[in-house]
This record gives sequence, structure tokens and C-alpha cells, in this order.
Amino acid sequence: MSLLKSTTPTKRPKSLPSRLWHSFNKWGWTDHTTSDVIADEASHYRRIKTMLAISGVYHERECYTDFGRLIFLLYWQRNNALGILLKGLPWPTTSPADAPIRRMINCVFVMYIVHALGAITLTAYAFMTRIEDVSYYLESRLLTSVGGLYSHLILVKTIVLHVVTSVNVYHAILKVNADLKNLKKTNSQNSIEFNEKFQELYNTHNNLAEMVRTLDRFFQAYTFVLIALNIPVLVFTALDLMDNIESGAQTAIGIPLIAFCCIELTALTAMPAKMHVAMHNTASMILENPSIWFPYDESVYQIANVFVSHVRETNLGITLWGFAVVNKPTIMATVSVALTFFTFVVQAKWHENELHERFANLTNAASSSTMAVVLI
Repeated sequence: MSLLKSTTPTKRPKSLPSRLWHSFNKWGWTDHTTSDVIADEASHYRRIKTMLAISGVYHERECYTDFGRLIFLLYWQRNNALGILLKGLPWPTTSPADAPIRRMINCVFVMYIVHALGAITLTAYAFMTRIEDVSYYLESRLLTSVGGLYSHLILVKTIVLHVVTSVNVYHAILKVNADLKNLKKTNSQNSIEFNEKFQELYNTHNNLAEMVRTLDRFFQAYTFVLIALNIPVLVFTALDLMDNIESGAQTAIGIPLIAFCCIELTALTAMPAKMHVAMHNTASMILENPSIWFPYDESVYQIANVFVSHVRETNLGITLWGFAVVNKPTIMATVSVALTFFTFVVQAKWHENELHERFANLTNAASSSTMAVVLI
């Protein structure tokens, strides 16, 4: 009996890094082939929920069942605002159309992991090299270092939540804009079918606008406080680094802090500004689509006019506690204020040094005159 060799090529087992990346890339997405979407609702924002639950920030059940979690984010937890936010927002599926969104979210999580490891390393370095500057007692050193690191990681996790939710809403708006651009009235399609499809797109966009308002209510105070604190922290850290550029420890702490401030400002403003532009681009998609306006249909005209009036609302977007909408002019104004403040502080510091030098010269001259008079 002859042994026949199999012609089927054997698959090489994947390496451990490849398997880890494959598992990470597939974890947390809703299956687009699921027939019952409600049954797969637990998969929505699984990564975000896991990340926040590890730190005690989020709880699936009623927030009052666990006393230990009440001390974290009480403003968001008291009305289960975080649960409502994660339940109502869109979440990408495993379909090929959502591949760019999944890739972007994966990059955000990878950046968070790298940042967390860097923050832990930097805290350990500062604890070991400047241990006498923290506190004399070991318990106080541990409490200061670990507490500061934990608070910083909570801050970064909230920024990740802000970025991921904004990315999902932004891409959902882009899908509606693409559908409006490709909306055509064929010869075999009657006006009733076209009206129903146009009405469906209007309802979808209206739901997305409500999601944007939910994001605004959730993040408006948070965004305002972080942007208000970002500018002075960035300016004074840069000044401190300029004065102590020869110090290796100061450079090791100052450069990552400046980079974090720049990344934080970008994360808090870039995606809300793009979302604001995408919301207002919907009006252009409607006005430039000839199938909506020709031939004349009164019902389509009414829907289009309401649609355009709705998307042209000036306050539709993420706001800074209701004062201003985060858009490109707001970002330019913020950067201009930061540069102006930095220039003013640098000039004041240089004038202060000049005053100290002049005062020292006058003091030395007065001392020399006094000594000359005494000798005479």
C-alpha cells in the first residue's frame, strides 16, 4: 500500500505577535452579519467599556450599586450619562466598508498603550532620581507618584473616549453625505420611492445631529476646562525647559509634557472641527444634487428646505461650554492666543532679567563710590 503525499500546502502557524495583533484587530467589533442587532448590542464600545471599567470609571449596572465607583466621574455617572452615550452612538462593524474607521480606532488604542507605558516609565524614573524632592517619607512618595500617575491615565482615557466617539459620529455623517451625493432619480423609480429614500436620509441625519448634541452635552465642560488649562501648562513648561535645557532630568520630563499638551489640543479640537465641516457640507450635497430639484416636486422641495435649514444651524457641533463651537476658526484663535501669551511671557522674562542686571550694576556702582569716598 503506497503512501500518497498530500498536495495541499500546509499553513504555517502564525507567530505570537501576529496572533496578538489579529486578536486585537478583531476584538470589540459588532458582527455585520448578525440578524438581530439588539442581541449583539453588548459588543458596542467593548474596548472603551473595558478600558474605563479597569480604572473604576464606568460600571455596566446602576452606578449606585457600588460605592467605590461613586468617587469617579460623579457628574457623568449620576444620571448614567456615560451608559446612554455609549448605547446611542454608532459603532463600526466587521464589514469592509468600516475598515478605515477600525484602523483609526486601532491606532488610537495603540497610541494610548504606548503613552501609558511611557507615563509609567517616566514616573518610575522621576521617583527614583528625584526621590528626595517628592517627600521625606516613603508612604507620601508612593501616594504622590501612584496617585498622580492614576489621575493622568484617567485623563488620557477620557480623551480616548472623546476621540473614539467623535470619530464614529464623523464617519456616520460622511456616509449620509455620500448617500445624498449618489441619490439619483431613475426612470423606473417613481416619485414616491424617491421621496421615501430622501426622507429616510433626512431622518438619519437628524438622528446624527441629536448624537452630536449628546456629545456636546457630555463633553462641553470637559473640553472647555482642558483647553483652558492646556495653554498655560504648555507655555510655562516651554519656559522652564528653556531655562533648564542643560538639565537632563528636566529635559526628560519637559519634552514629553510639551508633546502631550500638543497631542491633547489636537485630540480635543481636530475631530470636532472636521465633524462641524461635515455637518455643514450636507447642505452643499443637497443643493448640488439635480435629482432633488428637477423635475419640480413640492414634497421633495419641502423636505430639502427643512434639511438645508437644519444643517445650517450655527451651534451644531461640539462647543466650549456653550461659548463657541469647536471649528477651524476657533482652533486658529486658540493657537494665536497661545503664541501671543508665550511671546508676552518671554518678553516679560527678558525684561525681568534686564532689570535684575541693571539693579546689580547700580548696586555695584554705588558700592564702589562708597568705598572710594571712605578711602578718600
